[in-house]
Amino acid sequence: MPRQALNREVHSSDIPIEQKRDIERSPQEERAEGDISIANPDTLRAEYLDELKFMEEPVTIRIEPSSEENAAQFVLLCCNGKGCEVQLNGKWREFPGGWIPVGERLTIKRKYLEVLARAKIDRIETVMPEMGAPEAQMSVNRFKRFTRQANGFSVIKDENPRGAAWLDDVIRRNM
Repeated sequence: MPRQALNREVHSSDIPIEQKRDIERSPQEERAEGDISIANPDTLRAEYLDELKFMEEPVTIRIEPSSEENAAQFVLLCCNGKGCEVQLNGKWREFPGGWIPVGERLTIKRKYLEVLARAKIDRIETVMPEMGAPEAQMSVNRFKRFTRQANGFSVIKDENPRGAAWLDDVIRRNM
């Protein structure tokens, strides 16, 4: 059940990610093409404008340092071609090139948090039938996908009551 408000610090690893289903594909099958979205003038409704306003709200986060050897000290974070905007001394400043430091407490706009939350890495494991086994005759390979966050992070402060449920939804969905 999603939290109603962020009364405490939340770490991204506390929210499970939906795992993608296995893909079974024979060599004869072709790759499915993606859907095309067509812009509609009806999208400029009040809800859409409210959503844009919501995405501009400040959220305080910290990108957690990785325990990997030679872990990155900066993370690239951009939205719509613009580098991450960080609130410094009450003013929004764009970080050079969008590179923000790891391990620092930063107040950013929610739209950049969404980019960070959606950044995931898929590890793929291929399962093929043993040669000579009866299932090898069908010539079907199975691709298992395991998804994890690209960068662990904590949300330290989010004053919007919708923020916690929104973050749960963004992280759980595996697109």
